[in-house]
Amino acid sequence: MAIYEYKTVVAPRRARKVRGVKGKEAQFAATIADILNREAVDGWEYFRTDQLLAEERKGLFSRRVERAHSVLVFRRGRGGREPAAPLTDPAMRPPRPEDISGEYGAPLAPAR
Repeated sequence: MAIYEYKTVVAPRRARKVRGVKGKEAQFAATIADILNREAVDGWEYFRTDQLLAEERKGLFSRRVERAHSVLVFRRGRGGREPAAPLTDPAMRPPRPEDISGEYGAPLAPAR
């Protein structure tokens, strides 16, 4: 069994402006691709995206509120720069787009 180390990176909330890329969705996709490519240089393989709740204080005297944070999870083999082995356990694989349901359980339309 392979041993991995993991790294998390906060997912961006807004898209960066990218020269030559038009449209908000395309700019956001380019922003994510840039993060994935930067981490791949150091041997990190994109593993999945998680959304986690954190308790935070709003203001100096206000009460605590829960806020969701999205993080990109990367992994690599314990040895360092070598890429991680492919996912073989189906339970650990990230979901495929066709397995994810949209609102009210309807399948999402494929991306064009």
